[in-house]
This record gives sequence, structure tokens and C-alpha cells, in this order.
Amino acid sequence: MVTNNSLKILSIESLNGQWIGKHKNYEIILAIKKNNKCSLEFRVTSSNEVENFNVECSIDNRKKPIRLL
Repeated sequence: MVTNNSLKILSIESLNGQWIGKHKNYEIILAIKKNNKCSLEFRVTSSNEVENFNVECSIDNRKKPIRLL
């Protein structure tokens, strides 16, 4: 994966952790874990409503940009 600053290369392992984003009335949390495990959580920001998905995922580093499958 290439970042904007000085073409710094990141390792796939550096993607592990929680990634949080917002879209309209949702907070979206993607957690990338070891052993191809991922969880995706959608939170409605105006209420306490939460929807969770626990899945197996893989990261294809042969493509640019890197794909999350």
C-alpha cells in the first residue's frame, strides 16, 4: 500500500486494527484482525442501533490499490 507522503510502503500487517469512518447518519468500524478475521460494524449516530458482521477476509496485495476481499 502506498501513502501520499514520499511513497512510503506499508506492510499488510500494519493494516491490522480498527478503521473508523462516517457516512451520512452512520459510523462504520472495520476491524482487521490476524488469521483473516474481520468485523464490520454499522452504528446509527442518532440512536444506539448497531449492526455487526463477523467474517473471514483476505487482502490481495498483488493489485494496486490493495483489495480487501
